[in-house]
Amino acid sequence: MPPSTCPLPLFFLLHVQKKPSTKEVLEKLQTQVDALESSKRDTMAWHKKLIGYLLLYFSLLYLLAAVVAYFRFFHHPDWQGFTSQAILWVPFLVAPFV
Repeated sequence: MPPSTCPLPLFFLLHVQKKPSTKEVLEKLQTQVDALESSKRDTMAWHKKLIGYLLLYFSLLYLLAAVVAYFRFFHHPDWQGFTSQAILWVPFLVAPFV
């Protein structure tokens, strides 16, 4: 088909797209903000859960280490002096504050 018989030039077809209204743009932005807030809320819940698990695991590890130290070393003859027992228990007394 020769170019002169074409009913509309092609560049008009490309520029016919409707520009989005302000309301549509704002609605799109609102859905994006809602998605971000939902993602942030989920991430915060996951972080709280992770912190809870870490506290539980390290508390149990701390308790297990204290029990092992008590039964293994506390009544041993080499650890009967006050300074020896203080050296044994200082890490367990200082660790919760670190």
